[in-house]
Amino acid sequence: MQKNNAHFIVLLVLAVVLYGIHSYLGMYFFNITPFFPLWQIYLFLFITTALLVTTVYYQKKRKPQSVFAVFMVGTLIKMILALLFLLPLLLSDIPNKILDVVNFFIPYLIFLTAEVFIINKFLLKNNA
Repeated sequence: MQKNNAHFIVLLVLAVVLYGIHSYLGMYFFNITPFFPLWQIYLFLFITTALLVTTVYYQKKRKPQSVFAVFMVGTLIKMILALLFLLPLLLSDIPNKILDVVNFFIPYLIFLTAEVFIINKFLLKNNA
């Protein structure tokens, strides 16, 4: 359980550092108000990533042969949730949605990369 907590700490530190950098860059280089506050984006990404990592972690303990399927289904669900999260923006009448979409997908891809690295490290460590 201690190692699982380390994954949450890594995700939390990643979220806080990225949020700080993202807020700084957005405040000083772009003079717009985003459709979604950055804290909502980062909270959504942290929760979905933490849930997926935890699900894979427990599935590895319970039924190791189905970890890949759980990861793929979880990633698909996370993508669908991301689209549902962005749906109010995509259906809104604001003129320039590109910056808001980029505001979401750059952290999304960073969290996805971190998720893959954490799960890969966990699986390699347990198989060794």
